[in-house]
Amino acid sequence: MTDNAYTKVREVFHQVCDLDPIEQLEKIDTLCAGDQSTKAEVLRLLNALNKSHTLGESISDSFDIDVAFPIIEGYTLLRVLGEGGMGVVYEAEHMDL
Repeated sequence: MTDNAYTKVREVFHQVCDLDPIEQLEKIDTLCAGDQSTKAEVLRLLNALNKSHTLGESISDSFDIDVAFPIIEGYTLLRVLGEGGMGVVYEAEHMDL
């Protein structure tokens, strides 16, 4: 993740982390304005925060949002291109390029 991408994720996360789940999603949509990579990363962080603080459903479970991209060192996963019996294919961006 580039420094600019990290900064944006951090800023969005801090603006939404104390909101209720519905307000979080609305605010994330507004702040990310079509930036799916930032949105996915913020939702992943909120999901981790929710799991560490509650025993209930996470935000992604509550709203049927699939943001469970695996972490692949050196890459930012952008979206799922396809999936099937043998696995999942992601569109990714190399962080150093």
